[in-house]
Amino acid sequence: KDSQAFFDLIESLNTEILPETFVKKYQFLLRKKASIKLALELGYSNGCLEGMNNKIKAIKRVAYGFRTFRNFKKRILLMNKTVTN
Repeated sequence: KDSQAFFDLIESLNTEILPETFVKKYQFLLRKKASIKLALELGYSNGCLEGMNNKIKAIKRVAYGFRTFRNFKKRILLMNKTVTN
């Protein structure tokens, strides 16, 4: 997770010999340098939240026939093991 080494490598690229699509990606990385640096250096992630959102979307696709929102909410809570009833 050495962000400085990563950006040293990125900035050492010769963009004159890269295809246009790679140059656009290169420019994107440089524009987002601060955010990428924080993501590499900090141990925080939203992976758990993204997983929960994915489960909720799967429930919505499979069980669209719930009669009430209350039943839908119960199903979500049961699937995430936050409710035992």
